[in-house]
Amino acid sequence: MLSIRLVLRLEEKEMKVAVVDDNKEIADQIERILFEVMHEYRINMEIDIYTSALNLLYEMKDGKHFELFLLDIEMPDMTGIDLAKEIRRMLKHAYIIFVTSHTEYAIKGYEVNAFRYVTKNSMEKELEDIIFDIHKKITKEKDEVYFIETQSRFEKLYYRDMIYITKQDKNTVFVMEYGEVKVRKPIGIVFDEIKSPAFIYVNKGIIINIRKVVSLKKGVLLMEGGAELQVSRIHIKAVKEKIGDYWRDMI
Repeated sequence: MLSIRLVLRLEEKEMKVAVVDDNKEIADQIERILFEVMHEYRINMEIDIYTSALNLLYEMKDGKHFELFLLDIEMPDMTGIDLAKEIRRMLKHAYIIFVTSHTEYAIKGYEVNAFRYVTKNSMEKELEDIIFDIHKKITKEKDEVYFIETQSRFEKLYYRDMIYITKQDKNTVFVMEYGEVKVRKPIGIVFDEIKSPAFIYVNKGIIINIRKVVSLKKGVLLMEGGAELQVSRIHIKAVKEKIGDYWRDMI
C-alpha cells in the first residue's frame, strides 16, 4: 500500500486533496495535472496519493479529512463506488470526482453525489477547469459563516449546514443538519446579517437555504432532513424563481 503526501504552499487557504488509484502511473499523471493547476492558478493544496482504498479509510478513521477526492472505480480491495459511500458517511460535504476508464459506472457515480465523472483519456483536458471550479466553491464555503457572539458564548455556523431559519418567541432558531441552534435576536436582523442570495423568506417567519430544497409542490417545500414548509402566497413567485435559477446553475 502506498501513501504519498505532496504539499505546495502558495497562498493562505489550503485545499486538502486525496487521489486514490491502484495504478501508480495514473496516480502520477493526476498528480502532475494537480501540480500544473497549483502553479497556474496559485492554489495551495495538500495532496495525499493512495494506491489502496483501505489505506485511505484507515487514515480517515484516525481523523484525517479531505475536501476533494479523485477516485478510480475499479480497484482490487474496494470499488470506488463503495469507497465514495464510506466517504459520504464521514464527510457529507466533500467533493468527489471519479477518474476512470469505465463509463458504464457513470450513473452509479451520481448516486453518491459525485461532483463530476471524468474518463482517463480526457482528464488532461477536463481536470484543470474542474479543480479550479471546486477550489472557488470551497473557498466561498469557508467564507460563508454566521457568528454568534455573546458574553458567555462564541459559536460559528456554516451556511452549508443550515437547512432553514425560523423564529420562536424572541429567539431565532437555526435548523442545522446536526440539530437546532438558538440566538436571542429578531429573525429580520439575522437575515440582514447573513447577506447571502442562497437564503430567502418563504413566509414572514421562515427563511430557507435554497441549496437544501428537495422539491416544491402545491406551495409546500420539502427540505433535506424531511421538513415540510408552507410558502405564503406573496412569496411563492419569488421562491419558485430563486429555486429555478439555482437548479439551472447546477446543470
